[in-house]
Amino acid sequence: MSDPVFVYGFAGYPDGAFPSLADVVGPRDDGTGHLGGQRDEGLGDGANAHQQKPLTQYDVGDVVLLTGSEGRHAVTVKRLVAGDSLLLVNGEGDWLRCTVESTPSKTQLRATVRGAGRTPMPTPPMTVVQALPKSDRSELAVDLACQAGADAIVPWSASRSIARWKGKEKKAGTKWVDTAVASSKQSRRARFPRVAALSTTDDVVNAIEQVTQSGGLALVLEESESVPVTALSDKLRQASQIMLIVGPEGGIAPDEHDAFVRAGATSVVLGPEVLRTATAASVALGAVNVLAGRWSEA
Repeated sequence: MSDPVFVYGFAGYPDGAFPSLADVVGPRDDGTGHLGGQRDEGLGDGANAHQQKPLTQYDVGDVVLLTGSEGRHAVTVKRLVAGDSLLLVNGEGDWLRCTVESTPSKTQLRATVRGAGRTPMPTPPMTVVQALPKSDRSELAVDLACQAGADAIVPWSASRSIARWKGKEKKAGTKWVDTAVASSKQSRRARFPRVAALSTTDDVVNAIEQVTQSGGLALVLEESESVPVTALSDKLRQASQIMLIVGPEGGIAPDEHDAFVRAGATSVVLGPEVLRTATAASVALGAVNVLAGRWSEA
């Protein structure tokens, strides 16, 4: 996808109703590849007021009206004009390749559908459990994880996390969602990573059990570990899903680390360098994408 990407019909998280960690790593029985039951319900910025139909209901030759903040960005920032190409995505893998016909106003763009498709869920799907970083690095962690291919991102309130979300879970979670969407557009992703609700250590322990009991693999990134992630290439290729657990600035507390291992997680090290919590997930994702074969067809 080389054309600029714009969001059309992303369900969002109405009223801050983020899925739980258990939902994010749970089974996807409907065959659609939806993480946590996300559905296309329209943009959360008033797009439904324009009675836009779901992206999947458009056919080649139909005219699409892009409005709201996305329409404004296309017209006034990207300065798209008649004849330019663009992609519309709904965050669930569906996309439309379009050609601009006109720009009726600074917030509206009319385009004709030239092609349509669906990007399948990558296999195995990967979830990043990210301990809350310092506030100035929080959105960077989400941005980099999204660029590196995370399918779900879970904020974790670790015992050593400096940042705390108490009383501001909805506001902080919304920032992570906004960052994930912006990063997905920049990365030309048709699928946006799901952002889960703030999780406790007990939530992570339970999720590890879910993942491992269903044939998945949970990896705890630990700088003092002697087992390199490269030693698990065969298990990564066979895993039904993969969970990466990233600790906070001070590292994962011993009792939390032990609890994760008892639940079935494998403790691994990425390399000789010690990474910041904001960058560790993206580096781990890059390595696992290769080892698990997710990038073999890129």
